[in-house]
Amino acid sequence: MRILKLFIVALLAGSAFFLTGCSDSKNHIVSFMHANINCSDLERSRSFYEMLGFTPVVEGDSEATAEFAAALDMPPYELRFVQMLSKDGSLIDLIEWEDPFDASVPYASINHLGIAHLTLQTPNLDADISILRAHGVAFFSGPAVVDNSLESKRFVCFKGPDGTIIELAETAGFGTTTDSSIHITGIMNVNINCSDYFQSRLFYENLGFKVLTEIETEGTPEVAAAMGTSSFNVRGALMELRRKGPTLSLLKWQEPYDDSAPYSQLNHLGLARIALMSTDLDADIARLKAEGVEFFSDPATPERPLAFLRFVCLKDPDGTVIELVELFPKMRP
Repeated sequence: MRILKLFIVALLAGSAFFLTGCSDSKNHIVSFMHANINCSDLERSRSFYEMLGFTPVVEGDSEATAEFAAALDMPPYELRFVQMLSKDGSLIDLIEWEDPFDASVPYASINHLGIAHLTLQTPNLDADISILRAHGVAFFSGPAVVDNSLESKRFVCFKGPDGTIIELAETAGFGTTTDSSIHITGIMNVNINCSDYFQSRLFYENLGFKVLTEIETEGTPEVAAAMGTSSFNVRGALMELRRKGPTLSLLKWQEPYDDSAPYSQLNHLGLARIALMSTDLDADIARLKAEGVEFFSDPATPERPLAFLRFVCLKDPDGTVIELVELFPKMRP
């Protein structure tokens, strides 16, 4: 119970407008809530993300009726899950779909349309590389450096137990530590690839994201190799919600370009969806519907231990699934 309370406190801390309202009367989507990663073996993946510094806070199983499953555009299902919290309060929703189960592997490359990879942040990249290698993690290449007017970082990329792509980045001026344990602090960025940059940017701005900087860059061979590609040429934007937290890198890959569609259903192994926090879900649904956005269903409320929230799902222009979540809706002013 103590861990569940800490989990709820962390969620509320990420949405400080929860009880006080929001400065934008039209848009109540205020913060990043979690990234959903589907796995084939919950215990194995749980251990892997614990090794990366995430702590299990809520776990359980769910057997959904057709009515509830419709909220995820799924048939009736059975699954097991564990919500995992990082040091900085960011969350991973780790799910093993038992029925229906889709054994298809995650995106093989980082340029695939959809949620292609997560970036985790560390103050000591070299130390964490050594720790991960000791646990059998293989990297795409040695660390690469990005240093331009947009960003300055050293990073590596690797894959989780089922093949989910993860980037580990150390940003300039972030400092170093000498601690022998893992230094990863949490989720720094979520990458979503799109086919039409301007259309998708408008969509995410409509959800409440603000453009921090435009991206138009051609990476060096070193950077391309670190990302598992032969070349690297992208157009996009770095975006964030008003409550900060992980940023969103919305990218249109110019080269290499892969027009394969995102996962068609939410039980596919890999990064299946992201969840965003709303302080007034009904108002956001009404606003988005008026602008032509379609939702899978009406809002749904999970069973315990997650009965303190309700959610709804929609798709971006390419079919990437976005979940909107509201906490304790009856407490909202």
